[in-house]
Amino acid sequence: GKPLAYTLLPAAARLLANGATLEGSGADVNVGMMPGDDFRYLRTWWECSLTGTTEWRDYEKGNGFARFLSDPAVRVRATNDFAEASADIASKYGSASRFIMNRARYGQAGLVYTRITVKGFSVRYLLPRQVFSGAGLAIFPKDAASVASLCAYLNTRVVEHSLASLTDGRKWEAGYVRSA
Repeated sequence: GKPLAYTLLPAAARLLANGATLEGSGADVNVGMMPGDDFRYLRTWWECSLTGTTEWRDYEKGNGFARFLSDPAVRVRATNDFAEASADIASKYGSASRFIMNRARYGQAGLVYTRITVKGFSVRYLLPRQVFSGAGLAIFPKDAASVASLCAYLNTRVVEHSLASLTDGRKWEAGYVRSA
């Protein structure tokens, strides 16, 4: 946590005291795909086309600090619903479920944030067709119409200060974000 947690902004202190949480509002925070063999499954955006193909999809691999919107710089091989990556991971670890998580959510619109950054907590839109990762975690509100307002709320200093009081201020794990 923050060594000077008693200096929380009054609004952040009220939110913490009332116990209002992201998870309590019906939003899910999800870890996504971690293919492991980046050289085999990931490409920068200029190395492969998205036009007329389902072989490659935009991949949110964290991308650093960005509020509201960012262009994904990386694409992930998605041929046959990630069958090759799933088989590769399963052959190494016995199961792909620890590395390819929440597959049903891939391609859904929502929000995404970078798990580790020294610049603070920031949330941006996760666009349809994008796949989220273990470094770029996704948030899906239960009401799709509330994505914009949730993005605005999560990018406030109140939320950042609340989260920073629970963490070291640079590593935003799913469990802490669920409690925002």
